[in-house]
Parts: sequence; C-alpha cells; structure tokens
Amino acid sequence: MKGAITNWQGKRGDLKIAFDTILPFVDGKGGVTNVITIGAIAAVRGHPTNTWDYAGGTVVKCLVPEPVANWTGKVFSVAKVLVKEEGGEWILVTLKKAATIKLARGKPAMQPHLMDFAKRDIAREKTVSDGTARNDIWKKGAATGEIGGSLRRRLEVVPVDSEELIVFASENCVGPAMGRDQERVAAGCFLARNKVVTFKGQLQLTFGGTTQAEANRDAGVWSIACALDHLKGELDDSPIFNGLSDELQDAARKARAGEPWKDQNLDRYLVRVLSDREKAALDQYLEKCRRLGRTPRVGETLVAPSEKSWDDANKREGRGRHSRVRLSVELEH
Repeated sequence: MKGAITNWQGKRGDLKIAFDTILPFVDGKGGVTNVITIGAIAAVRGHPTNTWDYAGGTVVKCLVPEPVANWTGKVFSVAKVLVKEEGGEWILVTLKKAATIKLARGKPAMQPHLMDFAKRDIAREKTVSDGTARNDIWKKGAATGEIGGSLRRRLEVVPVDSEELIVFASENCVGPAMGRDQERVAAGCFLARNKVVTFKGQLQLTFGGTTQAEANRDAGVWSIACALDHLKGELDDSPIFNGLSDELQDAARKARAGEPWKDQNLDRYLVRVLSDREKAALDQYLEKCRRLGRTPRVGETLVAPSEKSWDDANKREGRGRHSRVRLSVELEH
C-alpha cells in the first residue's frame, strides 16, 4: 500500500497525522467509523446500492496518505481507497474525484457524501492484501487462544448495534464452564465461559445466571471486551470503541487493564462442596443432635462429602473461616 494514496493538498496548521494509520469516515450521526460499506456510501449520496456494480456489503477503508506523514496541516484530500468484498482481498480503487478530509470530533475523517466511484472494472483491479497487513487496526502476535476474528468484521463496520453484537457473541463466542464447576451447578442455575481472550491470552472467565441466556450474555460481553483488547493504541482514541455502549466500554477497559469484569464469585450458582474439615465438624454436630434427640438446624442444603482437602480451601475467605462450618447452625440449649 505504500505510496498508493498520493493525491493531497493542505494548509499549515497544528493537526499532526501519521502515515500508516486508518483514516476514519464521518458517519450519519456525526461520529466516525473506521470502515464503511459501499451500500452506506450510496445511501448517503442518494444512489441505489448497486450504482457502482459493487455488492452493498462491500467494505471500504481509507489510509492516511504517505505524503502526509510527518506533515502538519488542516486540509488535505485523498483519491484512492481500499474496498473488500466478503471473503475477498483488499482492492485499491481510485475515486472519480479526490475527497476532501474534514475534522470530526477533533480528528481528520473522510466524508462519504463526497466519494464517487467509477463503475467497477474487475479486469483492472489491483489487490493490495500483502501491502496492507501492517496497516491493520489490530495488534499482531497475540500470545495464545481465540482472538475474536468473527467479531472483528462486525466491530469494524461502525456504527455498531451493541445489543445485536452482544447477541451474536453470546451465541457464537461462549462455551461451557470448566468441568469441575459444570459438575456442581445448582438446580435452576447455569454457567458459561468466554471463548475470546485478551492479547496476552488471559482472562477466560466463568459467568453464572438463573437462565442460560443470562450466563451466555455476560460471557458474550466479556468475549467482546477481550476482542477489543487486541485494538492498537489507546481505547479512547478508537472510533470502534467510542461507538459502543457504556456496558461494552466498561468491560473493555477492564480487559485492557487485565482485571475481571463483574463479580466472579460463583457460590450462589454452585452446590457447596464441604472441605474434609468442614465435613468432620458437621458430622460431629449431627451425631451430637442424634444423641440428644434434637433436630439439626442447618440453613443451607448439604452436599456429598468433600472433593477438596484443607489445603484447597478458598484462601480469599481465610482458612480460619473454613475451620468453622460455614452453615447457619442453631443449637438449642
């Protein structure tokens, strides 16, 4: 892609732009989006979707022209953009007339209503897939795990319908909880786990709910948040991030900070498993009740003997607390 976009003009000013970065588009709501579709451009211009013989879902991307690199100015224009059909490669396309860049929310952005394409000529198309890899908005070299590829295309075509994106993620980017948790799910409770992880391959978490849809939704939100951690640069500088709902932004900030989202205490969704020490104390209490002819007063449902040892007790609550049976027991005197 280097050197492909060359038509520009400018005035001296204080706006600094670097080459090799995505040049966003002004959307219909006054915001900006990194990727727009041919259909959306046609709609803004009042044309039928197929005016230029491209499919309406063909995505369009624009990069800061190389001559603008290390340049300071307030006005310039670009004449070439990249288009890509689903499953295809990026194609370099020249507009009929260079489109002037304007400031939107303090950032330079392409104006779709100025973009007029020539009729598509497949025979003369020039692919630039190899040259644009480094211009992607996503980080390269993720540590391990699922990076959220299926979410990226939906995130790039902004503005994103956040709820629609969450529905997609909850259906396609979640999986079952770890075996030890799944085996202990209480009646009427459900678990789900996000498939997508952060750039460092971390924060695959389990979420609970009173319905499978509730658990899947939280896991889906977290998959989106982890996918957003793969964005280059600061989240607040990304048009993708800024176009999302407050819920998704909050979750994404947590993922970028390496922190979990929501309360990860699953106790209310799991059947309690007593430690060996707790089981021994409970057996002692039940035996005492039997000898005295009293009815045991236990406030929570008991489960089978422990599958944990004393060393496996939950350290967050302190072993001292585990040394006492964590059940509401009333002794009659």
